[in-house]
Amino acid sequence: MAIETSSKEPINAIDRLRAHRNADDVAKSKRVQHVLNAYLPLPRDEELKDRLNDLIEHCAMALEQVSEGRARGRLLEGRAFCLIGQSGTGKTTVLHKALARVKAFEGYQDPTSDSLLISIVAPSPGVSKQVAMQLLRALGYKTERVLQENVAWDLVRRQIALRGVRFVHIDELQHIHQVPNPIEIQKVRDTLKSLMQNSVWPVSLILSGTPEIAPFLQADTQIRRRCTIVRFDSLSMPRDIAIVRTIVTQFCQRGGLEHDGLIRDPRSKEDKATDEFVRRLAHASIDEIGIVIEMVQDAITIAIRAGDDKLTDGHFASAYQRRTGCDAMRNVFLASEWETIDVRSALYPENALEEEDRSRRRSVKNGSTH
Repeated sequence: MAIETSSKEPINAIDRLRAHRNADDVAKSKRVQHVLNAYLPLPRDEELKDRLNDLIEHCAMALEQVSEGRARGRLLEGRAFCLIGQSGTGKTTVLHKALARVKAFEGYQDPTSDSLLISIVAPSPGVSKQVAMQLLRALGYKTERVLQENVAWDLVRRQIALRGVRFVHIDELQHIHQVPNPIEIQKVRDTLKSLMQNSVWPVSLILSGTPEIAPFLQADTQIRRRCTIVRFDSLSMPRDIAIVRTIVTQFCQRGGLEHDGLIRDPRSKEDKATDEFVRRLAHASIDEIGIVIEMVQDAITIAIRAGDDKLTDGHFASAYQRRTGCDAMRNVFLASEWETIDVRSALYPENALEEEDRSRRRSVKNGSTH
């Protein structure tokens, strides 16, 4: 069934939503937007950029030699680049920023563009036919028919060539490996491999997802040998204290806030008190850079809307409480024994319930009632 939408311009909704605000509210909102729209490049971005450039250069060399009639061997095959990181590392944001900077990829999220890249999020469940249908939609191919799997994939190959697409990005690739049918997983694996090996129109793959995708790649030697991998690791203290300080400092500057006493200047001597705050922030963010950035942005938003000039740990305590709904005893920024708090359960309570259920079932299976 088609979804009916209003013909009214979106600006009407914006005006109505903001009609109650005074000039001070509007000014604060602009400062908040300035913080939320900010992007902070980190050292890991360079490695990703280099591997992506390698993939693009391989394709350029292949096309150049094909045009000269002298391509052979590895140049006749597509390659793959894979970005792996836990949820919250910020990998999707960083990757899309990198893709958007490639001129040949301009408009890659628009099915009507002439971009050399198309991008999809792997469907869940990621069965072979659904992956093909997602790719067809990204290619701008519309059909009301119910397609058989082999027909869908044949159309994908033809549409890729017709559109001039040379790169396919699949995000959340772990959705495919989570399918409880190994035959379905293997079908997707074989089809992606065939896209790279296509002698008429080889395609290079850009894959991204959580560490669960590793078995998907490792199970096929031919895919693995064509693939380069970049990993976005979780934070580790004290190694990454400086990175967290930089994040807080840069976003405070963006929001026009001071942070005296919250984190120390990296050029000064070590201050254990402020280092503890950085550790609390990392722990509250389950040691993932992407969540650290979100937590900092949330705290700054609270400070700006409260009319405060200085960012404090109280703003972070409020941000954490709003994200988790916890009380003061379980708030990483307030509790004295903060290192014992299971933050993952607080941020993702459904994960904790699933783990509790698995533990209960294991106990029953082992004959224990405790």
